[in-house]
Amino acid sequence: MAEIPDSVRDRLHKFMAVTTERGATQNEAATAAAKVQAILTEFNLEMAQISDSDPVASPDATREKVVSVLSASEDWQRRLLSAITSNNFCYGQRDANNPRIYTLIGRTINIKATIQVYLYLSKTVDRVCPFKDTPRNAKSILSFKEGCSEMLRDRLNEQRYEAEAASRAAHNEAPRGNGSDLVLSEVYSSEADLNWDFYCGKSPGTTARERAESRARWAAERVAREEAARNAPAVPVVPETAAQKRAREANDRKWQREYDRRRKQEEAKRDPRAYAMGQDAGSRISLDRQIEGAKNGKVAQIA
Repeated sequence: MAEIPDSVRDRLHKFMAVTTERGATQNEAATAAAKVQAILTEFNLEMAQISDSDPVASPDATREKVVSVLSASEDWQRRLLSAITSNNFCYGQRDANNPRIYTLIGRTINIKATIQVYLYLSKTVDRVCPFKDTPRNAKSILSFKEGCSEMLRDRLNEQRYEAEAASRAAHNEAPRGNGSDLVLSEVYSSEADLNWDFYCGKSPGTTARERAESRARWAAERVAREEAARNAPAVPVVPETAAQKRAREANDRKWQREYDRRRKQEEAKRDPRAYAMGQDAGSRISLDRQIEGAKNGKVAQIA
């Protein structure tokens, strides 16, 4: 049986218990939420060595589906939740008929962390919004929260990229030809595949195997096409006629006008000043990975 150190589970549970509802300050809750992210990276690197078909010592390592009631009906909430879900090694899906129902698939501890981090960050976005006496659906409020959540998503993703680079450096791995990092990035990919297997009711490893088979088939087909192209007679290039050029340019202008129209519609929905304020607030919400920062009062806090 694959053994998972109790220390990993105990540390996660310790930090996940640090919430404002249980008396923690905003600083302590912020750094605890970020510490959960760091420990999860550690934990999932260890778990990547264990097959889903193997029994595990800790129930936190088992893969499950959790249907949760979350306040994620607005666009900014859904996007933030989506970023947190993927960065915590989970798969998430919103109920088409009830936007408050969200299904999460992943290892038990990853699901718990996803919910905890989302609740903390979404409440913080609400808390720091300065437009308190404005209707909830007002342009200024929605713009502020959109800007704030977008900045948080960018910062969470940046943390992930930095962790992947650090993992690569620790294992003395070079970047792939396409620039992606190795080791931790492969864990994210593997967990995504296993979550999809679970969602579809497939045996663990099916998605990864099917992808490998598809890639091998595509590679063989590409070689066959290239060989056929080399052996085919040359096809004369027919120059574009003036009528064809006018038609193409008219079609390009049509799509550009449609793009500009939609962009202006989106811009009209946004309050630029409130959006910028939200971006600034999102840049100052603490994602510090060191819990000691909270104890020493060094974590940035927005009044």
